[in-house]
Amino acid sequence: MTHVKPRFVWQAVAGAEYIVTLNSDRGVTRSETLRESEWRPSVPLTRGTTYSWQVDVKKGDEVFSIPAPPAPPAIFRVITSREADEIDRAARHFADDHLLLGLLHAKAGLVDEARRHLNAWRRTSGDPAAARLLAQLPTP
Repeated sequence: MTHVKPRFVWQAVAGAEYIVTLNSDRGVTRSETLRESEWRPSVPLTRGTTYSWQVDVKKGDEVFSIPAPPAPPAIFRVITSREADEIDRAARHFADDHLLLGLLHAKAGLVDEARRHLNAWRRTSGDPAAARLLAQLPTP
């Protein structure tokens, strides 16, 4: 099974230190103490697995978490090898078919990439269905 190491980014707090925690049914992974507002895990994440992530922020005596309650936890799923292969194959053979690529990304839950491709399709095709498809994607 292939693995991935996504990059996690959050809004910086001046003068703060951070620790990122990833949780899944496979266990917990924590970053070292960070001074930058981004991190890439040293341990690869497993495809097809759902994770939650949280950033603990320490600035002086103040400690808080992002996301902070009552906000819902930040949850994501690493796409499966099959989903990744399907998208890669389509990108190789149909690189200019933004509708196809947008739909495949949306199906896999890759909303930012789906939005990028569907916007490109809307610009090039002028098809009114593009706006309807874009409206169905979750908002960031």
